[in-house]
Amino acid sequence: MDFWENFNPYNNHFLDALKKNHNVEVTSKDPDLLFYSWLGDNQKYFKCTKIFYTPEIISPKYWECDYALSFQRWKDGKNLRYPNYLLYNYSASQLIKNKDEIKNLIDQKRGFCSFIVSNPNASKRIEFFNKLSKYKKVDSGGRYINNIGGPVNNKIEFLSQYKFNIAFENCISDGYTTEKIVDAMIGNTIPIYWGNPYIEEEFNTKSFFNYDNYQTEDDLIDDIISHDKDPEKYYNKFIEPWFHNNQPNEFWNEDRLALFLKYVVNSIPNKKPISKNWLKKEIYYPIGKKVVPYLSHIKRIIK
Repeated sequence: MDFWENFNPYNNHFLDALKKNHNVEVTSKDPDLLFYSWLGDNQKYFKCTKIFYTPEIISPKYWECDYALSFQRWKDGKNLRYPNYLLYNYSASQLIKNKDEIKNLIDQKRGFCSFIVSNPNASKRIEFFNKLSKYKKVDSGGRYINNIGGPVNNKIEFLSQYKFNIAFENCISDGYTTEKIVDAMIGNTIPIYWGNPYIEEEFNTKSFFNYDNYQTEDDLIDDIISHDKDPEKYYNKFIEPWFHNNQPNEFWNEDRLALFLKYVVNSIPNKKPISKNWLKKEIYYPIGKKVVPYLSHIKRIIK
């Protein structure tokens, strides 16, 4: 329930993972388990175990869901960190670099830097785009501030033609890594990244420009320019693997989601869904912080 318009409820990553350990029937009548997202309130009509999924900076609300798949780094047994780039039908093997192909990939570069944006509200990356453009033209292929004659049809193909790509997130939050940096990596262009402060846990920061590794924005731009002007320096950065030791990070493990869902399903007979527990709906303890009992509120309810 409450997913985006083109989401297929009968064919998706969640069902694929669930089917690895269980027989599954998709139904809208008295389900045992409900996956729901943030685009609506239809989930409230179901009184079953619920798993909240979000690709956006929307924290799970444990007064309405039993479990969550989110960007959050919470390790509380209820939340599984599931970066949204995992839904883009990429495989980890596409991000494993082959040193024999590096020179050929670099020789295909015809442009300096690319930029693809549709959201006009992310001021940080717009300002950076304008600042970097003072050095050389940055080709913008999105719907916003397009400067190449119209939006591109194939993002990855477009990215592959450039040495660099501005891969800034919409906003910054711990653990919030979207498809932007992965798109650049799949397109074999060096990302210029701003976003998740813990990005080094997922990818090798020597392989791209990580905003947080520089004291100032000018230092970052100076380093980009130096790599643009020096072919050997560019090659040495380009050859760095995307993953640490060229091995996929833990999030690409296909069994990881399946094991979490197996745990959820096995818990259903022994755990009352939050939607059926009126007391827990009344009292919300913020996750990740020290639990402070709302004793006066509890007393009032009990009375």
